[in-house]
Amino acid sequence: MDSSIPKHAARSTRFIASLGAALCVVFSAQAAVAGESGQVTITRMALASNLGELVHIKLSGMTSKGSCSNNSTWDYVLDTSNAWGKATYAMLLEARAAGRQVWISGTNLCPTNPLLNIEYVRSVTTYE
Repeated sequence: MDSSIPKHAARSTRFIASLGAALCVVFSAQAAVAGESGQVTITRMALASNLGELVHIKLSGMTSKGSCSNNSTWDYVLDTSNAWGKATYAMLLEARAAGRQVWISGTNLCPTNPLLNIEYVRSVTTYE
């Protein structure tokens, strides 16, 4: 450390730098927010052959969409190309058929297709 800089000034500079870094982390975390549906009813689900194994989901009374999601037609998209996706799809079909409410949480990740802009499903809870 340069002896011409007083110790308290060096500590202040380190503190300000640390505070600035912490604020950057906080604000960047707030910018990427995942969606939470709240306790809602599934109003529609759809598959399209041109979009692979993605199930599109529309909910009534959606609470908040993820920051990557700006699609007004669909609230979430579920990738059914793996075992978890298939099991989750079966759970959603059963909830829809029984008229039960669900709570869906998103990943804040959207498919790379810019026409979609629909958040991927991270978790699903069903209610009686």
